[in-house]
Amino acid sequence: MVDSGQAVTTLDGAVNAAVGTVSLSDASGFSTSGTATVSGGTNDGDVFTWTGKSTNDLTGVSNILAHDNSLTVTETITPPRITTGDDWL
Repeated sequence: MVDSGQAVTTLDGAVNAAVGTVSLSDASGFSTSGTATVSGGTNDGDVFTWTGKSTNDLTGVSNILAHDNSLTVTETITPPRITTGDDWL
């Protein structure tokens, strides 16, 4: 699912802190690498990064805390910098 240009899905299974792979219900809209936030549960607002993707698994995950199954995961999209001539917008 994509919401306002951001990929949004849920965790497909509980996550242990410092795990290297996170399984999602649907990772099709997620980038190959990036940053995401887990919403809900005890560690609401937890931000983590990943360096690869295989089907519905984010791999090379770092800085993630423990989470329960089915919590919402939203990819953080950094808008591109747009230029006009020599000026940055």
